[in-house]
Amino acid sequence: MKKRNILVSFDGVLFQTRHLISGYMNWRYGLETNPEDWETGQPFEEILNSIRPDRPIGRKKVYSDYIRGFFPHHKGRDFDLFCGAKEALKNLFSCYNLFLVTERARSEKMFIENLLKRNGVASYFAGIHCAGSYFPSEEKDDFKTSFLSSLVGYNMGYIDKEKKEVEKSLGKVFVPVLFCPEEKDRVVSFEKYERARDWEKISELFLFKNRE
Repeated sequence: MKKRNILVSFDGVLFQTRHLISGYMNWRYGLETNPEDWETGQPFEEILNSIRPDRPIGRKKVYSDYIRGFFPHHKGRDFDLFCGAKEALKNLFSCYNLFLVTERARSEKMFIENLLKRNGVASYFAGIHCAGSYFPSEEKDDFKTSFLSSLVGYNMGYIDKEKKEVEKSLGKVFVPVLFCPEEKDRVVSFEKYERARDWEKISELFLFKNRE
């Protein structure tokens, strides 16, 4: 029987990266900010311009700098693989094709590959999809989930920290999963997707589905 596909988002699901943004921004623009300053969901240029209104900067400049500087500024050891992810990937690899998806630029793919190798999980992934742009047009439907249509075989699961991305995968995969490690208590959800607080739950969910 052919393996089915599971897509895993890079940022906030496989690796913890959000807390590293402030370190990069402080270094690049001479700021003093905290990790939570960059967790508002606003575009980076809006946050920067609110902190230093006397020196406005455009979106293209901010994200061009980010693409070139984020990974080189941070060393590989700065990136933490989520607890339990390595063992879960090993278990899922035996019965699924695993793909890594990210909205990051294609030029950042090399750094992602090196992180996977450094953490001993590169061999578990059949491919990496970089959406390739931080500059969405109003007409562009989605980034990461657009990769689903290009895969051969049955798309079993999609795992993301962003609710909007999980919702975009509805109808395209059998088991969409919202990864929410910040939830302390079990949440009863009536949504059309699963919720997982950790990688142990993700592993259990898909290993169970594989037996059905």
